[in-house]
Amino acid sequence: MQVPVHAGGALVEDLCLYDWALPEDVTPLKALIADTLAGRIDVMLFTSQIQFRHLFEVARSMQVEGALTDALRDHVVVGAVGPVCARAIRASSPPLATLAAGAGE
Repeated sequence: MQVPVHAGGALVEDLCLYDWALPEDVTPLKALIADTLAGRIDVMLFTSQIQFRHLFEVARSMQVEGALTDALRDHVVVGAVGPVCARAIRASSPPLATLAAGAGE
């Protein structure tokens, strides 16, 4: 969209209209990670890519990122709502398979 608008002489600026931040209290997210590592979580559904990023940000702070990746890959069905969310999960390193729900997936 930027190219045609810019070609018409308009100045194009990318804006971030909002930014999702982690809550001050990440205790529930740490508990979810611990439950996942303990095998108590069978399915995890992400409705936005930032949820996935935040999960791994907290896992890194707990020094369990690799173990969480293994658990999600080997023991948890990972779902994503929408193609943007699914792409973010599939682009993780190592990539995780997802079940996607939403237009285009």
